[in-house]
Amino acid sequence: MGTEHIRSTRRMLSAAMTLGLTYTLTIAFMSMVDASVNTPTALPQAA
Repeated sequence: MGTEHIRSTRRMLSAAMTLGLTYTLTIAFMSMVDASVNTPTALPQAA
């Protein structure tokens, strides 16, 4: 009973970590693309 609870908690924790990692990688990738496509025409839109 106790081990089953720990197992489900670990599975939830793993899923949350995977989600967080994916989110962080997506944000980093988006900022990288944003920096590489930082043309003078895109600057007024960001402001």
